[in-house]
Amino acid sequence: RRRYQRNNLILFLGQTIGNLSDSHRVLINLRESMIEDEAVLVGMAMFSKEKDPLAGYDEKIIYDWLWTVPERIGIVRKDADIKLYFNRAKHQIEYKLEFKKNWTKDYGSDLLSFYKGQKILIAVSHKFTKEEMFSLFAGAGFKIELFLESKKKDYGVILCKPHSWERQV
Repeated sequence: RRRYQRNNLILFLGQTIGNLSDSHRVLINLRESMIEDEAVLVGMAMFSKEKDPLAGYDEKIIYDWLWTVPERIGIVRKDADIKLYFNRAKHQIEYKLEFKKNWTKDYGSDLLSFYKGQKILIAVSHKFTKEEMFSLFAGAGFKIELFLESKKKDYGVILCKPHSWERQV
């Protein structure tokens, strides 16, 4: 906006918001950088009782990507597995690194130590309900202009604008 003095439309059409550990804070930061005439369009995966929530998440390419950090610190695939879960209470996909044996390594000035059977949460993808989506955006200071959901009710799109709670007199 600074460069061209034009209003912006910001797009998040994947599952970006649901993959963040603190999506509320990210939306607040986004809101604070916008003016009232700008808009954001966000696509979000939704929790659907009819659809298998793990569909599309049990893919080799995802596991290979998730292994990049553990392998960089010296954990090899014979030491642990990455397992896929759906946490029904939180409506989220979870990938956990589960150790097959005790594992220890000096890493810099720290000692990393994990025991057999220990699980470490390494990735999350939240599936929102419509109510959660509305609450998330309202809580971050957005006014929802439009909400659309897929026929299968497993994906939603929100168009919203920053909302100023104070009235200018």
